[in-house]
Order: sequence, then structure tokens, then C-alpha cells
Amino acid sequence: MANPTTNYGFVLPTATDLVTDLPADFDVALQGVDTRLKALQPGTTLGDLVYSSATANTNTRLGIGSTSQVLTVTGGVPVWATPTAAGFVGCSVYKVTTSQSIANDTDTNVTFNAEEYDTNTFHDNTTNSDRITIPSGKAGKYLLQTAILFATSSSGVRNVGFVLNGATTLGSALVVPLSSFLTRVAHLYVCDLAVGDYVTVSVNQNSGGSLNVSASQQYTRFTATYLGA
Repeated sequence: MANPTTNYGFVLPTATDLVTDLPADFDVALQGVDTRLKALQPGTTLGDLVYSSATANTNTRLGIGSTSQVLTVTGGVPVWATPTAAGFVGCSVYKVTTSQSIANDTDTNVTFNAEEYDTNTFHDNTTNSDRITIPSGKAGKYLLQTAILFATSSSGVRNVGFVLNGATTLGSALVVPLSSFLTRVAHLYVCDLAVGDYVTVSVNQNSGGSLNVSASQQYTRFTATYLGA
């Protein structure tokens, strides 16, 4: 018995072998074939996966994973793993203690001096408290939401909008107030934001005089929620 093949080392009978001992020679040859094929396909169970190992002409069996697991790579080889839930990213800020006077027909940024949550230092209650700024590693799409509560006045209209980097308006909401009622204006917007971008809430009212934006955790607030890259 000689003449092994190049790729897998299968031992094949020679012409002399076939004349002298045909059954035994083929038995030896086919045992080698079986061993090599098993190394190429080591799967044993429904759902098994097979991947190339570091040994030439030998594959490795990866048993089927569990429900909800995902296929990933650890140490250079595929493995099944339970995915880690993505953590929430965003902030929600609001105005407390003191109302803010808004001059007649003057675009004014609302300031926010308290936080319900802030996962990645989006906001500062003291420095530039009118803005939410996108931190390092968190560029992507955001859901922006705001609600602003104006003092009672039936004159004029109330406008609330988002402004990007102090220059670009990201849509706005306009409300005509009702007599003898506080006016609450809500607005939301989805947009792409880059690291370092900041967004403010700009308001305008033309009641004929100054009008307060109320300090209220429930009714005067600004929220940014990270939706993903």
C-alpha cells in the first residue's frame, strides 16, 4: 500500500496490491477515507455548525446554541453567546424654582436647571444650561422632545422650536392661546446629530408684552433620546 493522495493522505492500493490482496487493500484504503471525511465533517447533532480549525484537513464541530443566542467570535473562533441588551442613552432636563421672562416678539432660548436623568453628560445645569450637547461616541439619530408652559394671555401666538448649533431651526410648533388658560406647546423632531452638536429650545411669543415660561418639572422640559448610529 503506497501512493497517498496529496490533499488528504488517502492511501490507495497500487496495481500490485490489487492483484495480490484486493479485499484487504480496499479495506485499508476505505478506512483511511472514512477517517479523513469524519475530520472534514465532525457534526453529530441537528443544528451543528462546522468551522475550519488550525489543523490542516480537520474541521471543528460547534454544537447548536440555545434559543435567543447569537453567533459571535471570541479568540478568533465562532461561539454562541447571549446578546447584551443595549443600554439606554439620553437625557431629560426641566426648569425648576424660577420662571423665565420672554420678551415680546423676541427669539429666546429656554434654560433648564435640573435633570431627571443624563446618561452621558449631555447637559450642565449651570454652564450653557439652555443646551443639550452630543458627547463623544454618541453621534447618530436622536428623538428630540420638548414641552413649554407659557403664562396666561389670550393675545398673539406662541412658537416653540429646536435650533441646531445656534443657527439652524429644526422645525417648530405654533399655538394660538385660549383666554384664561396657561398655554403649553409641545414639539418633537428626529434628526442626525454629530459629536459636539448642540440643540436648544427657542421660544417666541407676541402677546404685546413680556410673558413668563413657567418653572415646572412636568410641563417645561427638554428630552433627547439616542436612537442609534
